[in-house]
Amino acid sequence: MPNIREIAAACGYAKSTVSLALRNDASIPEATRAKIRKEARRLGYTANATVSRLMAELRRGEDARHRANIALINACAEREVFRKRHTFGQWRAGVRRKARALGYGVEELWLHEPGLSLRRLRQILHHRSVVGLVLAPEDGALLGGLRELWGAQPTVVLGFAPEAVNLRFACSDHFAVAELAAERLFALGHRRPALVTYGNVEDLVGRRFSAGVWAAWQRHAPGVPPPPPLLLEGDDRRAFEQWFEAHRPDALMTLVPAVKSWCESRATTRRTLPALVYLDHGPYVADWAGIDQNNEGVGEGAVELLAGLIQSGDRGEAERPGGLLLEGSWVHGPLRARRSKRS
Repeated sequence: MPNIREIAAACGYAKSTVSLALRNDASIPEATRAKIRKEARRLGYTANATVSRLMAELRRGEDARHRANIALINACAEREVFRKRHTFGQWRAGVRRKARALGYGVEELWLHEPGLSLRRLRQILHHRSVVGLVLAPEDGALLGGLRELWGAQPTVVLGFAPEAVNLRFACSDHFAVAELAAERLFALGHRRPALVTYGNVEDLVGRRFSAGVWAAWQRHAPGVPPPPPLLLEGDDRRAFEQWFEAHRPDALMTLVPAVKSWCESRATTRRTLPALVYLDHGPYVADWAGIDQNNEGVGEGAVELLAGLIQSGDRGEAERPGGLLLEGSWVHGPLRARRSKRS
């Protein structure tokens, strides 16, 4: 990685100017800072978050014995969500790995800890030298009530793009995930692929799974109405049975693990079993085909976004919404090409 002297030589500026620009010091004009940062990135320069913070504290005469930390905040109702739920666990692994690579420590906190007020939480973040937040909520409506928290810290949301507030986010491209699954099923000869998921999940991601399936249908069967997505409230088998009888899909894309046992119990032969694709593939559905949503990459991306916000001093809402969308990849499973019926 280049040092300050090498960057200065490449840019044509003094070393002191380059040093100040890389610290985003306001004494350097913004256009100059941007030019120097661009050249530094081209040369492969990456700031170490811990060193940057400690040096800043030394210049201010502050205690530099601690390092900078980011907080990974579980904003879900379930305390052990990072341990019990595959997606959240992979996010956590990605967050911790990238934070370590960038020189940050990670403090994990549960938002709903009994007796924990937002004021007390902010005190904890201060005493633990937290300089940025990664929020992992399961309800987008929750974010508006946390303004006191994220308004004072650089913040990135994991898992979905918030609609009520303009916070930066890192998540899978749910539209592309569902579109890829449907495309694969059409390529294998299936004619009626359909979506089965939980209504609260589909609402959280802005109906993007449904939109991705619809887009594939428009490409492969224009003018043919697709089966409507089934949006369940919990594992409602009765609702599934009624929907299945009404619409007769030949392939299912789902985030509901129970769908497999429901289908197996109602199928008279293996040939009458619909093709099954899990939209967030993991160890608990290892015998399914599906989409790997690259959840660890989402966690890493969240920390990269956060590091940029910390370095630039951005906090609270952004002027315009934005974030990181990662595409998934196909995971092969027990799916075979469907033989077309002879007319």
